[in-house]
Amino acid sequence: MKSPPGMGLLQSGDAAAPPPFNGNYASVLLNPYQVCQTDIGLGYGVTMFGMPGNVGSAVVQVSGALTGTGVPGPIWVRYLAGNTVDIYYDGIGVTPAMAGAPFVGPLPLTGLRNGLILTPSGGFVGGDTWKATSRGFTDQSGNGKHFTQPNSSLQPIITAGFNAKPGLAFDTDDFLESVISLPYPVTTLLVGRATSMTTSSSSLIGGESPYQATIISLAAGEFTQYSGGPGVQGIPATLATQLFIATYTNSPSDSFQVGNSPVSTGTNTGDHLSTSRVIGAITSAARKGNCEVFMVACVPPQDLTAFIAALNSPQGYGPGNVLTP
Repeated sequence: MKSPPGMGLLQSGDAAAPPPFNGNYASVLLNPYQVCQTDIGLGYGVTMFGMPGNVGSAVVQVSGALTGTGVPGPIWVRYLAGNTVDIYYDGIGVTPAMAGAPFVGPLPLTGLRNGLILTPSGGFVGGDTWKATSRGFTDQSGNGKHFTQPNSSLQPIITAGFNAKPGLAFDTDDFLESVISLPYPVTTLLVGRATSMTTSSSSLIGGESPYQATIISLAAGEFTQYSGGPGVQGIPATLATQLFIATYTNSPSDSFQVGNSPVSTGTNTGDHLSTSRVIGAITSAARKGNCEVFMVACVPPQDLTAFIAALNSPQGYGPGNVLTP
């Protein structure tokens, strides 16, 4: 029996239609070695970051775990007079989620941070502010290649990001590290942005042991992919959130693409292999973090059409929030 006119077209409700992106980027990447994203498996640091302008000696600590409707994201604490605090989840300190909350002992958070508890200690001064940090996020590939940072002073601050996806802001010395060794060829995917245009001192991701490994950073005002060789450069640096695609082959076929720029290739950038890699500062190379990062993946070279569509989907970072090819 022939189908009526038009029935041969794929309809949105047909079983053959691809399912909506489920929010986990490991589901749209083929045989990934590592997939880490800030909105899944993010862990809060125990000690909140006291802002440089603070004049008191107080410390604020975080415990518990998100429950119910709780979602990962920024937490700011601003101390007021009379042992009270305003607590913000907006990442900009404008609209408090909990206003004038008593803060003389453990304080359970409500709403989007339900399940977490803040505990104060030390000398508080009005106007002092603390921000929540992250101790790392878990690998979604199933390979257990998590990014971690046990040192509270080196943990990145959790930002509001966009489309309900938090970001991680790394200052000059913050970094997260993952113990991982990778084969050739390999592609590194990173969604993030530089937050400073300081030449030759900003790094988004790189290798730590040795440092000549998978460095995506700034050099002479351009994004560069460098691993001990001459590097692939020529892509103007901007502060936009972008998809960085770096492929390593240990040959002149190494390639680099940033946002919607053309692919740069034709240079052997050098040895990318290392026993670990870091997001943010690379201490042995004297490169600083100065970046905000949302996700990192390491995969065999492959067609990235489905992955890029997921980035731009409503379940991902939302249309137009990330520059992609």
